[in-house]
Amino acid sequence: MQTKSHEMTSDGPFLIGVDNIQEMLPTILADSIVLDNRFIIKGINQNVLDSLGYTRAELQERDLNCLVDDKSLVASLQKDLSIGFSGEKRYVLLTKENAKIVACISGFYMGLISDINNKIVLVVRKTQPTVPNENPENTKVEIDKFIYRAAHDLRGPLATIKGLIDLIKIRENNDELDRLIQLVDSHANVLDERLFQLGYMAQYYKEEKNTNDEIIFHALETRLRKIIEKNAFVDFLEFNFSSPKGTLSAVREDIISELLDNLLLHTLSMPIKTIPSKINFKLSRSEKQLRITVVTVGLKLTDEILVATRNPSFSYTDLVQYPQMVHFYAAKKLANRLNTTIESVFIAEDRQRLEVRIPI
Repeated sequence: MQTKSHEMTSDGPFLIGVDNIQEMLPTILADSIVLDNRFIIKGINQNVLDSLGYTRAELQERDLNCLVDDKSLVASLQKDLSIGFSGEKRYVLLTKENAKIVACISGFYMGLISDINNKIVLVVRKTQPTVPNENPENTKVEIDKFIYRAAHDLRGPLATIKGLIDLIKIRENNDELDRLIQLVDSHANVLDERLFQLGYMAQYYKEEKNTNDEIIFHALETRLRKIIEKNAFVDFLEFNFSSPKGTLSAVREDIISELLDNLLLHTLSMPIKTIPSKINFKLSRSEKQLRITVVTVGLKLTDEILVATRNPSFSYTDLVQYPQMVHFYAAKKLANRLNTTIESVFIAEDRQRLEVRIPI
């Protein structure tokens, strides 16, 4: 049986049906959408239509999820309205032109305030539109700053934990406890190393110098060979370096040097497949660019390395899965600061070429 509502006029009372009320609500309630209990749009206020760029006919009888890209709006509102009403909550809605706007939505079941059931009223208040991030690297810089600070902040408590472990170690009995202490100590060292890596990755947000420097090519070779002496068995590795003679002026020598360091450290972290393995660095220059080419031979390209080096959006979350790629990630960040990228070319199972073209 359809519920009716009464109104008085000079001609006497007349009856208004639920359907009439449903049609009138969006006009009476500014910025509103009327839904049935299946979240099908039954009425929509003109203000909301103007914000979304639709006509009333284009949205009438459509599922409310048509206004979002992930189809989660209905499920979220069902949960929020489980007690009959919902306070304001922010959602990202899609316009007809597929642009995104941020809207605060509240709502209630009509049954709370009348004898009309199975109808929902949403109040949609538009806030500031979301603007596409024109430079995603700016966001990454802010993340870097947070991680850099977090790594240093956590080192203090970690040092305290390690100091307490040292005190516990002086116990004169309980061999099992001593074994547990060794495990805790081992895991603390792993955590310490991870924090070091986080700080190391994020350090490149630091303020850039505004001056350009000069590259001395033979000094770069000396620098790289020192890294090899500290990080590899030189008897098992053949390292070749070629570059133009002399110097190159008006370039960021500090960033380019760090870039070369991290490319080398990345290659040194790769598993050895054949002995001796080879790492070839070649620097060449033209009028408009400095070209860095790194070729590895005899170093195994694992699936993890291939996935990470080929992924243009390789980020912090990927490092959780591929922690051995820390130096490659640092090199990518440095390349970005030089307005370039790292190109990875798979040649064979044990052979890869990395190439960076730096504008000068």
